[in-house]
Amino acid sequence: MDNQEGISVGKALVYGAIIVAVTIGGSFVWQNHYVEKNMPALVKKAIQDMNPDPSKTAPVTSADHLLGSLKAPVKLIIYTDLECPYCKVFHNSVMELKDNYIKDGKIAVIYRNMPLDQLHSKARPEAIASECAAKLGGNDKYWAYVDKIFASTPSNDGLDLNLLPTFATEIGLDKTAFTSCLTDKAVAQKVIDQEKNAQEAGAQGTPYPIVMLNDEVKGALPGALPADQLKKMVDQVISGKES
Repeated sequence: MDNQEGISVGKALVYGAIIVAVTIGGSFVWQNHYVEKNMPALVKKAIQDMNPDPSKTAPVTSADHLLGSLKAPVKLIIYTDLECPYCKVFHNSVMELKDNYIKDGKIAVIYRNMPLDQLHSKARPEAIASECAAKLGGNDKYWAYVDKIFASTPSNDGLDLNLLPTFATEIGLDKTAFTSCLTDKAVAQKVIDQEKNAQEAGAQGTPYPIVMLNDEVKGALPGALPADQLKKMVDQVISGKES
């Protein structure tokens, strides 16, 4: 995953300092007891926040960016950063599922935004742009736009943001309406709401893929898996043999 330390680098460093401070000089069990007994409630809450809880992932609805059918038994919800190199690799893996697993109705893929501002200053404008593509052109235009960004960016803030309106016109959107949408506060808030849910669900970086079976959260995948492992995962989850 990108940014393994967490969503907020500064926040993660604080957490790490706390853990180091309370684990030096004794066993982890003893020090954990010490933390529970003596550390302020706010600090204890900060430590608890480090534990991923995928079950807090927001339910999938028709308002999501969906690739596949809502009726698919397996759903893969991916919190992504459009300038994250691992997200780009994972996007390519996911696209390899389109002509079989997605088309066959076994799995649906859902993208949600999680721009890592500390690492990629361009990820948020790109996330907003992708939401504008969806607002103006619907689900198909959203995926076409995301494909454009991942195909064009070298990642790690390498994309020229002046290309964002160009991408919109290339997929058939009105440039004037698109440019106006880029400053829409409601669109920007949608990105914020999605990243907040990513944090609630325990995201430690991107990509953060959550697996659901029959609308029940089964857990999170360990980052950017290749296509063959994704297919194996789907088969195992459907057969009830997931590990």
